Amino acid sequence: MSQTCFTIGRELMLQFHRAGFKILYYQSISTNSFYIKLDYGVANTVRIADHKAKKHLRYKFNLRLDRTGLTVYAPENTYPMRVYGHDKIERLVDDVIKSSKVNKLRYGKRYTAMMVENKSKVGNKKGFWKECSEYLG
Repeated sequence: MSQTCFTIGRELMLQFHRAGFKILYYQSISTNSFYIKLDYGVANTVRIADHKAKKHLRYKFNLRLDRTGLTVYAPENTYPMRVYGHDKIERLVDDVIKSSKVNKLRYGKRYTAMMVENKSKVGNKKGFWKECSEYLG
């Protein structure tokens, strides 16, 4: 795959922005990874990388540029983790949008309040999200 995590991340942010998501993003300094936090995390985070994630990190949506296909892992006591290969980018986008619609129905009016709350917390969190940027289109 000739595209980089950054290039694909920028393309995905444009698609998600057009779909109406509010976006925070972070490009890792230490690894070839790019992270997109959708609706300030209420609609989950997409991790784009060319390597496995650290074991303690649990992102629902993972795009692995070094893989093909789709694999779903179901660790105990947490939601399933979906790992999309570089040939499944369109499926990833569709699944993220569908998942967001489910969350909006589940949370109703609280969804927007949760976005506001999450956005205010981001700058106070430990780790790399403290260094993230907002995508404005």
